[in-house]
Amino acid sequence: MKKLSIAVLLCVLLCLTSCIPQNTEIKHRLVIEGIGIDYDTENKLYELTVQVLEASGNSAEQGKSSAPVTNYTVKEKTVAEAIGRLSENTGRYPLYSQNRLILIGSSVTGEQIVRSLNFFVREYTSRPDVFVAAASGNASEVLTVDASGEVPAKLIESAIEQCHKNSVSVDTELFDTVNLSLEKTTVFTLPLIEVDDNRIPEKKCMKVTGTRACPLQSEQKMMSDRETMAFLFITDDISQGTLSITNEEYNAALEIIKSRTKTRLTIKDGRPHIEYTVSCKADIVESDSNSFSDFHTTDVKKIEMHAEETIKASMTGLLERFLKEEKCDIFRTGTLLAQKYPDVYNSLSDGWQNTLPAITFSVTTDVEIGRIGQMTIRQ
Repeated sequence: MKKLSIAVLLCVLLCLTSCIPQNTEIKHRLVIEGIGIDYDTENKLYELTVQVLEASGNSAEQGKSSAPVTNYTVKEKTVAEAIGRLSENTGRYPLYSQNRLILIGSSVTGEQIVRSLNFFVREYTSRPDVFVAAASGNASEVLTVDASGEVPAKLIESAIEQCHKNSVSVDTELFDTVNLSLEKTTVFTLPLIEVDDNRIPEKKCMKVTGTRACPLQSEQKMMSDRETMAFLFITDDISQGTLSITNEEYNAALEIIKSRTKTRLTIKDGRPHIEYTVSCKADIVESDSNSFSDFHTTDVKKIEMHAEETIKASMTGLLERFLKEEKCDIFRTGTLLAQKYPDVYNSLSDGWQNTLPAITFSVTTDVEIGRIGQMTIRQ
């Protein structure tokens, strides 16, 4: 009986293994570093730009790129067919474990975004933590930028990580898009990548410029890096970053050390009401004060007050824009309502876009300055 059980188990394991030969050498694999997805609306085809790492590192000699990568472009009705066509054309099997980035072009809109990611969700060798980002134009243009010997997908991955650390970009991963797209009322967000022609003369660079909100039923919404910081305050996703304080008296720059946002949802007059309470600790890293040694406690209190006003104004402005003007729930307000007041949510969810402008909110901020560099605070 034991021998029979072992035999059955081995048969099952053989059936579950991949159709890709297990002894496939790396030179026969497409080591994917990044995938760009655009959409040909005229022919209704997905256009994939697949960035493949060349194990030999001789792609520059072949005139394809100065980086050790080759970019392949394929068009098919589905992403799966395009990947299959690429394998047929190259005679190599795709390897997704190295993939760093899925870049969605601006031509991919609405429900096409989720459809384009469907393959990567179902492909069991695909990494769930791969970054998903949006291109301000064509994804192919961004991925094929000459990166002076570097892998473009790797540079974009590093830029997303650093910009999120500095609180000017979201860092959306594949499993985030899956989970958020399953929420009936939530609109997920992606870091926005564009090609910069002006940073270095005669050379194109890639940069993170903000955030793209991706509603499935309407046009895309863009947020600047400053609006993105407000969004991260609202969603309690601030890591660190620089907060600029500008008023009639002075200019100052604060380095955010720690931040926590508490969200409280109640029902007032039959409508959802959200209270956001921000507690932020920061250091003064720059000031246009005329003296380095003469810094009074009253000055610090003023800067704290103006920092509180700055954060509150940016949060309020973004909430007003997306709840009342855009009618786009990027804050997961509906999900929070479903968790706390399911009956109220069920009565409002079908017309959620029309409900959003009626939602009220309040913002309270508290900023505490811990250090002011090497200066002495005078009483």
